[in-house]
Amino acid sequence: MAGWIGEELLWTAATVLAWASLVALGIAWDAHRKFRILLDSARPDEWNMPPVWERRSHRWRGIALVTFGVSILFVVARVVSRTVS
Repeated sequence: MAGWIGEELLWTAATVLAWASLVALGIAWDAHRKFRILLDSARPDEWNMPPVWERRSHRWRGIALVTFGVSILFVVARVVSRTVS
């Protein structure tokens, strides 16, 4: 019974992290889009913002990749725990 609860927790964590990864990718895409728009902007008061949006894009893309990787590890751990027990 305890193994079953652990498997369910692994599956739930993997699912939540996969969705969090998609949300982080959406935020990264939005930041990258704003970065590209600000690069093409002709307004000098916005020229100081592109580095901020570029950093946000890279940071959120990194968060998305890490959460997706951990999600895959949880799925693998669940499969291994099912085959062992």
